[in-house]
Amino acid sequence: VCEIESHTVLPLASGTSSSERLDRARSLAMLGRTEAAIDVLQSMPDPSAAPEAENLLGTIYETMNEWEMALASYQRARAAWDAGSPSPAREVGRRRATTGIAYCQRKLGRYAEAESSYHQVLAIFPNADTHFLLAQFYEDSQQTEKARAHARLAIALSPTQYQQKGESLIRKLAVVHL
Repeated sequence: VCEIESHTVLPLASGTSSSERLDRARSLAMLGRTEAAIDVLQSMPDPSAAPEAENLLGTIYETMNEWEMALASYQRARAAWDAGSPSPAREVGRRRATTGIAYCQRKLGRYAEAESSYHQVLAIFPNADTHFLLAQFYEDSQQTEKARAHARLAIALSPTQYQQKGESLIRKLAVVHL
């Protein structure tokens, strides 16, 4: 914490790059200084850093339970990532933005939209993590069979990571959703 705080003590110079501003905003957000982080992100002059900044804004707004604002940030991030050139960073950014969109839609009670967004995440990253996210979503939306199927897929794809969590969710489904 002291190391992170030491990076935020001095004010940003007028010629500070967008990547330095993004790093500062991340540090401020980690310290719980969300308003200061938002101010730094909104002062970024370089649109090329926008997708990362929008993803970070979405995360910050999530922590504040500002679901509409988080959703809007993630949607802007997703649009910017989609417009960018293919790269590993782009794929990670697209996944984060799309997962954020789905989560915010879920929190806002927009289950049909959230389901569609979670399936977009699955299309981008068809892995155990995504299947488990879908299992949790379906459990939350009381779609027992779909939740069970995705939990089993997560277990099959990554037993080390999801055996316990998946079996726990499946047991919970059996008890809660009779």
